[in-house]
This record gives sequence, structure tokens and C-alpha cells, in this order.
Amino acid sequence: MSLAIVAMCLSAAARDGPVPPNAVTVEVYHVNQANYTGITNMNTADAAGDAFFDMRSLSTFYACHLNSSGRPAYPGQCTNPEEVSDNLVITKVEVLADGFAEYGECNVCENGFVPMTHPPQKCEDGTYHCRCSGSFGRDAPCPATMGRVAVAELIGGFSKYMNMNTTGPSMHWMVNLATRVQGLWYSTVTAGDCDSPDRTSCSWKLSKTVKEINATCHANLVRKKIETLGSKCFNDCPAGTTDPHTSCYIHCYYNTLLGPDSATVVNGTGGLAGGEIVQIWTDAFDTCPGTKALNRGTL
Repeated sequence: MSLAIVAMCLSAAARDGPVPPNAVTVEVYHVNQANYTGITNMNTADAAGDAFFDMRSLSTFYACHLNSSGRPAYPGQCTNPEEVSDNLVITKVEVLADGFAEYGECNVCENGFVPMTHPPQKCEDGTYHCRCSGSFGRDAPCPATMGRVAVAELIGGFSKYMNMNTTGPSMHWMVNLATRVQGLWYSTVTAGDCDSPDRTSCSWKLSKTVKEINATCHANLVRKKIETLGSKCFNDCPAGTTDPHTSCYIHCYYNTLLGPDSATVVNGTGGLAGGEIVQIWTDAFDTCPGTKALNRGTL
């Protein structure tokens, strides 16, 4: 190798900064508001994990606005900006990671406190924070290493300590969707960010932003596909497919995905296979055009 090529390689390494030792490349997705960049102190997921996060949104709406007999599944479910904001985007990125550790729940600060912390931790509204320890009652700093958890294990755990009969259809849909699609969720905290001056170790690095799309484009394509597959059910709804926020529409949506008993039974039969559900989600992501933010190189 010539001295010129060596110099170019060293220059590129210096420009790009440190990388994790023994790193593997992890391809992940993230749903959040368009005014945020990067993934520091945020959660990401593989395609199956983000398909679950995104496609459970109608169950969240049902729990928060239509479920007279039940209640939300967890604190902050009805106000999570990553689910209810009107400026959401979905971003696909590549991360270099030096192994995996305990998963941290990362959320946007609301009303001056970090969601789901006990005792409540103060924060600045709009900033991202992560909590670890795997319980609503205990909190601890998250490890610097990229966190990882199986979605079915995390969400399925709800059914072990909750009376499913009191939560209504929304909790059944959420557990059934998680079990059906499987998938992984990840967490990436400041302490391990190779590009952060506040890191305690170089454990993970955002290496590439592949694509960012408008979440509304994505949701419309996903719903159109599901409406086609479940046309008989949707056609029987008073509003048809014109309003996705009616009880009839939401029941048809999950009946098509998970089977006709998915609102009342855990791990029932019918609906689509997990891979088919994920394929609907990834096809929509691939079809939607990339945003101008990515084209400008601002991500």
C-alpha cells in the first residue's frame, strides 16, 4: 500500500472518529419526530421490532380513546410523542456495536419528568432519556453497551402480571402482535456513544443513515394493504375504510393481522404469519420516498 493511500485511510479514520472494537453492523429502524437526529438515548429496532411498534399504534388509540371497559397498558401510553405526534418520520440506520447488554427504555421527557421513572427523575421537556432495571418500580443507569431485548419477551411479560380481562382488546392486540412478529428492540445511551465527548466507553457508533421517510406515507400504504386483505370485514364497517380511528376499523385491522379472536384470546389462530406482517411493513418503507432532510445530508 502506498504512503498516499495510508495517509488517506488515517485521515478518514481521524475524521470519522473512534469505532467500537470487535464491532458488528446492526441495521435498525427508528420512529420519532422529524426535528430529532441521531439515535443517542433512543430506542431502535430491527424490521420486525419496529413493525410491532408502529403497527400497534391503533391499539394505543383504542386504549386511550375508545376502551371504556379497560385502561392503558402502561404509564405514558396515551401521550408518547413517538406515537401521537403529527410530524413523525421513520429512519433506517446502520450501527456499529461491540456486543449487547441490558435494554433500556428510552423516551422523550414530558412535563419535566422522565417517563416511567421511580422515583420520578426531573428532565428538560423534549430531551431523550433512558432507564434500566426492567421494572416500573426500580431505576438504574443503563450500561454503555448497546442494549437489546426480544420484543415478545418484553411485551409478553405484561400478560403475566396483568388481568387481561380488565385491559380490554388493546392489550390482547399488543401481546398478540408482539408474539406473532417477534423482533428485537435496541437502546443506545450517551455513555457508550463513540462520537460523544461524554462517553465512558466506545461501545456503539451510528455509522450510516440509510433512509428517512414520512410516517404518514408509510401508515397509508400499510393500511391500504391490510384493507385489501380484510376487505370483507372493512366493508361491513359503517364508515368503511374512511376513518381508521373507529372501533369497527380497528377491530378489522387486527382481525386481519392476527385472527378473529385476537381481541379476547392470547396466542389465538388465524390472520397472517409474522413474516407476512413484517413484509407489509418493510414493503411500505421501501416504497415511500426518502425525505429532503436525508438528501440534504442533515441526518
